[in-house]
Amino acid sequence: EPSAVLRELAAKPTWVWPVVLLMVISLAAQLVIAPRLDMAGTLRERMERSGRQVSEEQLEQAVAMGGKIARISMYASPLFVPIMLLMLAGVYALGLKVLGGNVDFSKLFAGISHAVMPSMLVASVLIMVVAWPRGAITGTEIPHLVRSGLGAWLGPDVHRAIVAAADILDIFNIWQWVLVVLALGIVGKLKRGQAIGLVAVVWGAWTVVKVGLAF
Repeated sequence: EPSAVLRELAAKPTWVWPVVLLMVISLAAQLVIAPRLDMAGTLRERMERSGRQVSEEQLEQAVAMGGKIARISMYASPLFVPIMLLMLAGVYALGLKVLGGNVDFSKLFAGISHAVMPSMLVASVLIMVVAWPRGAITGTEIPHLVRSGLGAWLGPDVHRAIVAAADILDIFNIWQWVLVVLALGIVGKLKRGQAIGLVAVVWGAWTVVKVGLAF
């Protein structure tokens, strides 16, 4: 009952348990994926796409460096969760101010944390389930291990920018959008149309950034 939970959060905000839960599941996902990550295959794919030619010695050096970065990222991944949630809540708080709303940030942070938690939790568990029996996984495979988005169903010859845009249309993203709209309406006291518009603007901007990076 998301509406009932969000009404409780509007009265008495709390964000600790969803943040801690997402930090734990993030570390668990890294512990499953990191040992299976084919760093050499990942780097070869990236270099082929960029048209670069490298020697085996350069590839070995890149693999060694990539392995070190992967290990650091694995243990640092839980720290990215609260940072990501704070940034997301900050963006929506800015949007609320632009629309003339005024809400306590702790309430908004609690609402956003609870709103994004279910989809992130289920997506992470499914990624671990799919990755567990695999022997090796390249970095380019990871975003599409669970075929929940439109981008996962496009062919290998489709331009990366189109895939990046298609990846936004994902079941877990849509689930998150619905709950964030509810959170902005109940906790942020926005009208339903305003909440939908704010979520559309935020994710539209993120789509532009993703497509730009893909180019």
